[in-house]
Amino acid sequence: MQKANTIRFFVFLPAMFVLLAWGSAQALAQANIATIHTASQAGDVQQIKAFLKSDPQSVNARNKVGQTPLHAAAMGRSAAPVLRFLIENGADVSAVDGKRETALHLAARTLRADAVDVLLSNGAEVNAQNERGETPLHLAAFMGLSFESEAQRRAETTRVFLKNKADLTIRDMDGMTPLHVAAVKGRQLMTGLLLEAEADVAAVDGRGRTPLHWAALGNHVEVINQLIKAKAAVNARDESGDTPLHVAASRFRTKAIDALLKAGAEVNATNKAGATALIVLASGHHGHRDVDEMLAAAAQALIVAGADVKSKDNAGKTALDYAVENEYAKLAEALR
Repeated sequence: MQKANTIRFFVFLPAMFVLLAWGSAQALAQANIATIHTASQAGDVQQIKAFLKSDPQSVNARNKVGQTPLHAAAMGRSAAPVLRFLIENGADVSAVDGKRETALHLAARTLRADAVDVLLSNGAEVNAQNERGETPLHLAAFMGLSFESEAQRRAETTRVFLKNKADLTIRDMDGMTPLHVAAVKGRQLMTGLLLEAEADVAAVDGRGRTPLHWAALGNHVEVINQLIKAKAAVNARDESGDTPLHVAASRFRTKAIDALLKAGAEVNATNKAGATALIVLASGHHGHRDVDEMLAAAAQALIVAGADVKSKDNAGKTALDYAVENEYAKLAEALR
């Protein structure tokens, strides 16, 4: 038995060495890929040159999430010159990662107008869609904060996309156009640029909502005014029959309510549930008693504009009924 085991050991020993060697080679390959990606993101052209000299094919090597060095460069320092160098050495501008995002998507995410320009000048598809149906322009609208510096970078990036004929009608998986995204995020500069490029203010998403609905939800008064100036329908209805005023009331957005009423919003319009904006305001389960004062202020704005406090929804309830039911004492007082 011992002799048989010894024979088996020596039979399988070469196979073990082959597997170990293969594993080492795979580990080395992954290490090299990680290094060229790191160099690309860091903007180290000299190190990239060294890798490409020893392995020209590594220019399109993919890491564990399917990204190439071009993806890494799009997110990194000195993006534009590194992108140029990689493209000159055979980088595929159409390569997509595991989320079906191109390097252009990532450049848009980081609001790098110069990198976007380099990629588009070298054949990147301006309207490429990721797994969520988002184009790079959608991502430029969505990503980042609203600081002035970022707003300017986003505007510069948007101008590059518009110059390259980005399609403003493409919808993501939620049915949103880039203008919807800009509206929900309150991107005033970008919204202005999209409207100048004749983005459709009447476009509806998967819930039947226009950009104005989303600007109202976010309490983005400047964007609300931009959209209304561009002839957005102030009383447009979504699939639930909600107007932008209903949507603003659902989150007690007093500034948005005032802006919409000033623009001619119908204060007593009812949705498919028979609810006015005032009833929507009172019936929401906001979960915190500390919002009571804000609810009362929003209700007051609607009442001053002529909201009917006696209106009932399809369930036969008034706004006051809901305020009492939800234990909003200040709101109830404003409604009495």
